[in-house]
Amino acid sequence: MSQVATEHPTTADIGWLAGIVEGEGYMRYAGYTCQLEVVQKDDWLVWKLQNLFGGGVTTIQNKKTNKHYWKWIVTGPRARGIVMTIYKFLSPRRKLQALLAIERIKL
Repeated sequence: MSQVATEHPTTADIGWLAGIVEGEGYMRYAGYTCQLEVVQKDDWLVWKLQNLFGGGVTTIQNKKTNKHYWKWIVTGPRARGIVMTIYKFLSPRRKLQALLAIERIKL
């Protein structure tokens, strides 16, 4: 279930998100829209992302190891806006990933 943000992110929060996405996140074009995901072992981080930036949180179970993971996911215009906001903080590899996730929407 997608939620709206309950907190107002600071500039530091935006930089923090960029670092999280750089190391643990993924941006892509999926289902005719932009999608941003972060998967973590610790649920605190994904709930904090949801509070700051909206989106949804789900659990994932690895069937081989029976371990649980938490995924924060944002799609559509909200994802596109977040990706454009953190773009300047990303590495060249992630910038290309961001552009591919955003540009396909314009086609």
